Amino acid sequence: MKKSNLVKSFFAVLFLVLLLVSCRVDSFKLTLPEGVEVVSSEKLDLEVIPDGKEVTLKVTIPENKKLGSFTVNEEAQSLDADNRYTFKMSADTTVAVSFVDITYSLTLPEDNSVSVFSPSGLDLGSVLTGTPITLEVTIPATKVLGSFTVNTVEQSLDDSNQYTFTISQDTTIAVIFVDTFSLTLPADGVSVTSPENLNLSSIPDGTEVTYRVFIDDEEFEGINELKVDNAPQDFVYEYEAESNQVQSIFVEKTITMDDNHTIAVSYDNEKCIPNFTSYSIINDVVTLIDVQYKIKRYLIIPHFVSKIGANAVVNGGDFMYIVIPDGVTSIGDRALSNLNGENGIAYIFIPDSVTQMGENVFDGSSGLTQIHCGAESQPAGWSANWKAGCNASVSWNQTRQSW
Repeated sequence: MKKSNLVKSFFAVLFLVLLLVSCRVDSFKLTLPEGVEVVSSEKLDLEVIPDGKEVTLKVTIPENKKLGSFTVNEEAQSLDADNRYTFKMSADTTVAVSFVDITYSLTLPEDNSVSVFSPSGLDLGSVLTGTPITLEVTIPATKVLGSFTVNTVEQSLDDSNQYTFTISQDTTIAVIFVDTFSLTLPADGVSVTSPENLNLSSIPDGTEVTYRVFIDDEEFEGINELKVDNAPQDFVYEYEAESNQVQSIFVEKTITMDDNHTIAVSYDNEKCIPNFTSYSIINDVVTLIDVQYKIKRYLIIPHFVSKIGANAVVNGGDFMYIVIPDGVTSIGDRALSNLNGENGIAYIFIPDSVTQMGENVFDGSSGLTQIHCGAESQPAGWSANWKAGCNASVSWNQTRQSW
């Protein structure tokens, strides 16, 4: 009887053990390195994670580093775009991660015209991201910097021909040098207006240089010749005004530097340019008024004049030539009167741009014997008495002579 109870007790215990074993859930250990953490809405005990539990890991990549490797139980795995990895626990699991420095290459011109000023000893093939770098450009003699580019984007150098940047990608430096030329100007009367602060002894090839030749208001002298490298240049007179008053009269020209160039200008003491007080400016229309002049052989009316006002040139003295430019549209009453020079007015030409002519324009100009007109016949806007008081003959459909 006792033996039978014993057997029963043994089998009862065995049943309980088997029952417990059949109901037990396996659990596993998760080992993580620094920089890897579990992302979960519930707190997990990494020592005891149930079999089949889904686990999401997040990798924090240090600054200036990138992921070298990520392994789970020594098998390489990939992270998603958020540096996360999700898996289910099925065994004890060990995660390992490694990081490597982010480096970039720095490519400089092969001619050694660009060098690293700092830091010293830099490995150009493996530059740690975020490294500040200062480059220095050596500009060859007789040349100037044409362009300096960093990854095809043009950049500026400082006064020491240096450029500083922080590397954040593979970087290629390119530099172009251009030839330079000199521009020689006369000692007086000519100046460069653009570019500003130009070094005349070292001007880059292809530079467009604008220069001005000024008329001296006291001497009244017109330009005789303007030459570039001994080649005569065409020119027209221009002006600058303030408060409707002419402040300067000049000739402005532009030259493209493709060689060394020399500008020369000569003035003619027989050519008179009316001085600055001889002009009235209303609504940008320049009218020649009470002309102030010095007696010379030629009276040169500047190209910017649109109208010659009434009584503009009175008692013109010994002028032998009066040059009225194309573009003048009207000449007022008695505008050119009393031209009675000892030698007479040898030549006057009225361009066909003149559509309005007042009365007695040449009144009392006994020295004038011939008037040449560009119009084919007398324009309708000319007064019937435009030549009254003057015995000069008139020729129509004429062309301007040089003077």
